[in-house]
Amino acid sequence: MKKILLFLFLLSLNNSFSQTTLDIIRASNYYSKAVSSYTKGSYNSALENLKNSEENLKGKTNKDLEYLKIMSNYKIKNYKVAFDLLVKYFDEDNKQNIVHYKNIEPYRKKYNVDYSEELTKIFVELENKYNIVKNDEEGDKVIQNIMSRIKSKFSAPYNSFEKLIYEKLAFQKTDDYYMEVGKHEYRTPEITISKKEYKKLYNDNYEVFYKISNVVGLGNWSDYRNSYYHLKLIFERKFSLSKYSYSFNFYESKRVVNFNNFPAYESESGLISRFKNLDLFKSENFGLKKSQEVRINFTSEETTVLEQNGILKKLRDRLKKEGML
Repeated sequence: MKKILLFLFLLSLNNSFSQTTLDIIRASNYYSKAVSSYTKGSYNSALENLKNSEENLKGKTNKDLEYLKIMSNYKIKNYKVAFDLLVKYFDEDNKQNIVHYKNIEPYRKKYNVDYSEELTKIFVELENKYNIVKNDEEGDKVIQNIMSRIKSKFSAPYNSFEKLIYEKLAFQKTDDYYMEVGKHEYRTPEITISKKEYKKLYNDNYEVFYKISNVVGLGNWSDYRNSYYHLKLIFERKFSLSKYSYSFNFYESKRVVNFNNFPAYESESGLISRFKNLDLFKSENFGLKKSQEVRINFTSEETTVLEQNGILKKLRDRLKKEGML
C-alpha cells in the first residue's frame, strides 16, 4: 500500500513538473510574439502577448518580460503604469521571483540591449511625467485650463470673422470688359464690384455679399440699361486639435454669382457669356482665400496629460459641445 501511495505521489510530481515546463514553453512563445510586435511598433499587441506570457508564468517573472512591459507602456504614453513597473524593476526584493524563458532568444541578446542601462536613461524623464499625471483629477484641471484659454481667443474681437476676413477684403474693384456681337468686339463701360455686407449662418459659416453694377449694350448699341447683381463668397471656419495645440481660421469654400439682367447665362457645362473675359468672377486673386491662423499652444506638461488614455478625447468632446470644434 505504501509503495502504491509513493508511486502516485511521484507521478503527481512528474505531472506537475511537466505542466510547469509546458507553461514556460507557452509563456516563451507569447514573449517571442511580444518581441516581434514591439520591434514593429505594435505596442498594444506587444502588451497583450506579454499579458498572456505572464499568465503562463504563474506568478513568476523575469527581466526580459519586465523590460518589454515597461517600454511598451512608455511608448504608448501610459506613464503611470510604466513608472510603477520601473520602480518594481529596480526593487531588490523582486529578484527572488525569477523564472527564465526557454528555447528563445530574448530581446536583450537579439538586439544587444543592456536593460538596466536603458531604463536608467529614461528614469528621471519618466518620473517627471509620472508626477504630472499621477493624480486622476489632473486631467480635468488641464482641460479646464485649456478651455479657458481657447474661449478667450475664440471670443476675442480681434479674432472675429469681421477682423480676420471682412475688413481685409477689398472694398471694390473695377475692370473693363469686351463684349462680342457677331464678328465685332465692343468695349463696354467699366464694371464695378463693391463690398456690401456679411452675415453669419447657423453653422458658423459666413456669407459676404458684393454688389456688382455695370452698363452694357443690349441689342442696339445705343440702348443702355443698368444691370445689378451680386457676388456671394461663402466662408467656413476650420478647426484643428492635437495634443500640442488648438487652432482655427476661416477659408473661402464657395463663390456664387447671382445674375440679374446680365448678358450671360449658365449651362451644365459652366458659364456662357458674350463677354470674352470674366476675370473678376474667376480670378483666385479676388477676395481672400483664407485668414491667418489663430493658434493656442499647449505647455509640455499639458501635452503629457493629454497623452494619457482618454484625456484628449475628453477635451475634444468639450470643444464640440461648446461649438468650437
